[in-house]
Amino acid sequence: MVKYSTLAVVYISLQSMSLFLLSCLMVVIIKSKSFFLKWTLLQLCVSAFMYGFTSLPPIIIYGNNLMARAFENPLCIIMQKVSLYFLYPLEFFSIALAFYLWHALYTMRIDFENRFSLPISIMIWISTTIYNGMLLKSASHDKNWNVKPTSLSCKLSDNHDSFIGYYISSIILAFFTLLMTCHSTVILWRRWMNWRNRMNRTTAIRLGEAVRDEYMVTKFKIIKIASINSALIGTYLFLIFGTERKAAIFLPFYYVPPGTPHIQEIQIDELNKSFISQDDINIVIRVS
Repeated sequence: MVKYSTLAVVYISLQSMSLFLLSCLMVVIIKSKSFFLKWTLLQLCVSAFMYGFTSLPPIIIYGNNLMARAFENPLCIIMQKVSLYFLYPLEFFSIALAFYLWHALYTMRIDFENRFSLPISIMIWISTTIYNGMLLKSASHDKNWNVKPTSLSCKLSDNHDSFIGYYISSIILAFFTLLMTCHSTVILWRRWMNWRNRMNRTTAIRLGEAVRDEYMVTKFKIIKIASINSALIGTYLFLIFGTERKAAIFLPFYYVPPGTPHIQEIQIDELNKSFISQDDINIVIRVS
């Protein structure tokens, strides 16, 4: 009979809840009308789902004996390779969200993602496929395909050359993403200070959705994609994006009654510029 430690039970429970919430979020995204960041967010959810799902079979089947029995059959190796394939899109799409948000805040235009999300998505998936193909060819000469089991999942060995390329690219991308996030934070803070004395339902919802996106891209930079943290990715995504239908009641800035309808769009040329300055014009970041 397979036995599980307390840590393994917690990990399996968190991962299962994360996958369930991700499934719900993906259904909502697919059924919803087109909105800013929709397709990028959907691909991010798919990557997160597959990354989390592939970590469950080994720990469920072997339990506390995962490290001792990991290579009795190819399951551990296969799950690790599939997990690695979706790890890079998981990070790259989160970085793409950071860029789209920064571009929308800086230029006050939300059509960039609609115009460039397809080529960017294709580039991410093609580069991921090529890079993972190179890793597979290199790992085929190593013992156990250079996979090592841990107490919770199967991971790529730390001494593998692929980690050098992974860390270098991650550091470079994280640096530029940090710059974009800091700039976006400054923009959001200025607009919040401008509107704090004339807060209303419309501006609250729009600013709240922007802050949610800002929190999301920041969260992905500070999370280390490791055992327990990987089991929380789906939960993070659901809490940030899955609660949008009931307004942003989790943000401390304001309270909006649940069920309040979102205003989809605001045209700059319709605004009374004698009362609202250019800096005060908020973009619409609608995620529901």
